[in-house]
Amino acid sequence: MKRINDIQAWMGAAALCLSSCPLSAQQVVPTGEPVLSWQDSTQLKVAFSVAAGDVEITSDDRLILTPRLTTKAGDTLTLPPVELAGKRNRRYFDRRAALRGEERVAVAAAADTLYYNKVVGVEPWMRASALSLTVDCEFENCCDVRPLAALDLGATRWFTPKPKAVMPVLSVAEQIAVREPVLKPISEYKPYTRDIPLRKMKDALYVHFPVGKWDLREDFRDNEATLARIVDMMRRVKDDKTSSIVKVVIVGLASIEGSVAFNEHLAGRRAEVLKDYLDARVDMPDDVYEVVGAGEAWADLRDVIAESDLDERQELLQIIDNTPDENLREQRIRKLNGGRPYQYLKQSVFADQRNSGYIRAYYEAVPDKGAEAINRAVALVREGRDAEAVTLLEPLADERKWNTLGVAYFKTGHRAEAVECFERAVKAGDSEAAGNLEGVRAVEGR
Repeated sequence: MKRINDIQAWMGAAALCLSSCPLSAQQVVPTGEPVLSWQDSTQLKVAFSVAAGDVEITSDDRLILTPRLTTKAGDTLTLPPVELAGKRNRRYFDRRAALRGEERVAVAAAADTLYYNKVVGVEPWMRASALSLTVDCEFENCCDVRPLAALDLGATRWFTPKPKAVMPVLSVAEQIAVREPVLKPISEYKPYTRDIPLRKMKDALYVHFPVGKWDLREDFRDNEATLARIVDMMRRVKDDKTSSIVKVVIVGLASIEGSVAFNEHLAGRRAEVLKDYLDARVDMPDDVYEVVGAGEAWADLRDVIAESDLDERQELLQIIDNTPDENLREQRIRKLNGGRPYQYLKQSVFADQRNSGYIRAYYEAVPDKGAEAINRAVALVREGRDAEAVTLLEPLADERKWNTLGVAYFKTGHRAEAVECFERAVKAGDSEAAGNLEGVRAVEGR
């Protein structure tokens, strides 16, 4: 009879327990905006608040909430659980934890809002891809443990803003030099020597003269266009405040026809006439001009012959290389093979040697110090020397600095200053900063 009574008592208790179990679909509800905020690359703040919603929690029940950070690849970091618990349930588990010497999880009353706030250590895999925050919910009473719908509370991703080098602002001379190779920086200047074949100087400008004359005619060959180019370049650079012409090299030449003495004089006068032409149109100091009377164009002639397929090529080269006297050298070439090679050279080569040689201009430009400083800071950031980059950029009066300064601020833990810098950079039209601002705001949980 006693056994029957025990069974009846057990069944009554079970029935009572089952009657208290919620039967309808139930849902825990978040009560505020969750926060996933990276403190730095090693710490992530996780904060949220929830309430029981329509989950009915009696005195003997509890709701166990377990936050998890997960990636799509399945990596998971399980955070310490928290509870919403009824009074008797809470007393029971408090006593049990005390008797066992265990640490009790955070517990809120069943009707309260539960606030979760924890800074967790970041493992390397957590920086590699997006992290989702979910909260697993379990309802537990005297009879069983039942899962409820999990809460998806948002996602975050670690973001490292990137600096970007800036293009220096080019002076007028530097802009012209991109299109006109005749204009060179003064660092590339080398004095002219007579062994240089000017025909190989493809980046020079040439002005031509009639045979045996130093009259500079704009209507001769392509002189008009050539002279207009050099004058225009010199004028534009002269009007620029960030660059200047510091040297104009004019090399006067003559063909080998005639006496050496006359050709030396002719080449010198051609160079002087060209210098006078430029000086009359562009007001430049005299010491800018380097005027060289280079005499007869033997280096050019030898170069032409060496590349030719003339039958007498070797004999011509031997005459040029082994006859120091230039007058005698010309005579021997005239007589070679009845004058046939000389006539060919006269018709095909000498006409191009009757010119003032080459003109090349050299410039100095004021360097873009702002760009230099910013790009130095970019290099410092990439080397991990972020504090040095901040020190370099803070006093710089240049609106192009804001993106790189924002990166340096972010990496040194100055988040608010970083956001302000990125906002200023975006306002100035910096597309790189727009991506950095969006990424930083996501990291901040905004």
